[in-house]
Amino acid sequence: MPRPPTADLEGLLRALLDGHVELIVVGGAAAVIHGAPVTTQDLEIVPRRDAGDAERLLAVLTELGARFRPVRPDRDPELRVRVIDLETLIAIKHTTGRARDAVVVPLLLALRDRGGGS
Repeated sequence: MPRPPTADLEGLLRALLDGHVELIVVGGAAAVIHGAPVTTQDLEIVPRRDAGDAERLLAVLTELGARFRPVRPDRDPELRVRVIDLETLIAIKHTTGRARDAVVVPLLLALRDRGGGS
């Protein structure tokens, strides 16, 4: 069975930042960045809501030939992005009712209780 293509998470985040897109990382990628021992197949971001950021985001995605595909999360301590805070991420994951989030919540709670997270 052929392996699905993977994306370079660091490269994608760098392209967005180089394109001056103001964003915050949320979802599974935020959990990974906080140090949770999980993997994710996507990068969920929330860009700033103004016309300039929407245009910059579209320009970066167009330049990258963006399409939906699995993403392999890589971590780079020199890559600086905004990430949803651990408490808010826990609260969101706790209320979704999704099985995959129910599995992640105890990991995030343990991370918080150990004083972990970014």
